[in-house]
Amino acid sequence: MPAFGQRGLTGRPDQDQDQDPKQEQEQEQEQEQEQEQEQEQEQEQEQEQEQEQEQEQEQEQEQEQEQEQEQDQDPKQEQEQERGTCRHLCG
Repeated sequence: MPAFGQRGLTGRPDQDQDQDPKQEQEQEQEQEQEQEQEQEQEQEQEQEQEQEQEQEQEQEQEQEQEQEQEQDQDPKQEQEQERGTCRHLCG
């Protein structure tokens, strides 16, 4: 059995030698793919940050619009309130 085991390890040196460069190439390709994925992730993060900034700008615009609407509404409400108090006072 040990002879068979040895033959299993050393009996196919040609194939082992053939495999190594392929494995190295595969590893290099994997590393390149990983780097590409990392770059893609970084780009995605940058896009997300840009989206967040856009959302913040949109929120600020919405807040400004709401404030403008409130300012538009205020005088009407005040007039109505004044009328209401006038009705109370003027009876």
